[in-house]
Amino acid sequence: MRSTPALALPSAPSGWFDYRYFLLSAGELAILRTDRDLVAEYDAWQKTAQSEACNAPMPDIRTAKALLSTFNEAGEGSSIEIPLVRHPVVDRLPDGRWILASARAEKDEQNGLILFPDGKISRSLFWVMQ
Repeated sequence: MRSTPALALPSAPSGWFDYRYFLLSAGELAILRTDRDLVAEYDAWQKTAQSEACNAPMPDIRTAKALLSTFNEAGEGSSIEIPLVRHPVVDRLPDGRWILASARAEKDEQNGLILFPDGKISRSLFWVMQ
């Protein structure tokens, strides 16, 4: 097995925060960034909830803006703006479209999107409980 040198991840643009990383089926890395530090917001909420009786709602990630880009040995590709879902899972389809799914959808909640390569919505997917 041939090893490849490690590549440093690119820094997030000013005002953006790395939120999640996804290994795509084609071998590239997808980087999901948000305009708020959602990881820090959730950590702060979780510490408060564990230390006292807390009725504060979890941070609402759906109000954040999100950028999605790819990264490989050639560098980072251009970013597209996408909608954000709870507990996102991302992959790219062979035709260049994106699939964006929520790993923890509620009954009758939109839990997935097919996006055109530019980030516009092609179709919505729903989990329906029988």
